Amino acid sequence: MKHTKKGTKSRRAFMTIDAVAALIILSILAIVLSVTFVRRSRAAAHLSDIRDAARLADRTLLTLRQDPSAKSDPHDAVITPLGKVERSDQLQWTSVRATVNGRSVSILGATRRQP
Repeated sequence: MKHTKKGTKSRRAFMTIDAVAALIILSILAIVLSVTFVRRSRAAAHLSDIRDAARLADRTLLTLRQDPSAKSDPHDAVITPLGKVERSDQLQWTSVRATVNGRSVSILGATRRQP
């Protein structure tokens, strides 16, 4: 059986179209993969900032429990005394708000009252 030139050209055209389609699919997959990695990186940074802010707020509250006259750097944490704890003359509720890279965490705890 003889192949005509027309049949060979037709097969080459289909092979070229298949190769181009495969390259397009690979390009799309590469773009999707890179977008996924960028989002993952941003989410990890966001969670890391929140964890750091929570640690800072917790450390500040623990320091206040040990030394009620301790002050924090206003850029690190904002300390707000809220009021007396019921059934205790020595404790007060204190709110600590810590911010790291624009991510804030607030915690509430009982601390010793300042004299």
